[in-house]
Amino acid sequence: MAILFNKVPRKAPKSQVAKFYVVPKMVKLANLRDISKRVAKNTTMSPQEVEMVLNSFVEELQTMLLDSYSVRLGDWASFHVTVNSAGSDTKKDCTPLLIKRVNVRCMFSDEFKERMQHAEWVDAGKVHTTDPQ
Repeated sequence: MAILFNKVPRKAPKSQVAKFYVVPKMVKLANLRDISKRVAKNTTMSPQEVEMVLNSFVEELQTMLLDSYSVRLGDWASFHVTVNSAGSDTKKDCTPLLIKRVNVRCMFSDEFKERMQHAEWVDAGKVHTTDPQ
């Protein structure tokens, strides 16, 4: 496993001097069906059964967040809702009408983030990429 990267030139706004930066390269956008096929290889479930479980998981996660729960998924991540809202001068005037945006935050565990910090990086210009199966 390795994360592919490209070397991209970007100019500094003030000096207009270009420097090269490492930018992760996306090979393909994996969808739920792709993940289901890969998970099914390690279980006794069919890809369709895995996909059904994952869809149910997403629905339940949304329901729990809508019911004011924070959701922790073992040592992987936790999810919670935050909002951006305008302020009010009085407690009485502080209503949901002041909410500008609702956000769902995913906080990954330290273990997960540590694993990503130690990822292998490979120059995309030096490899031929194919779909992972």
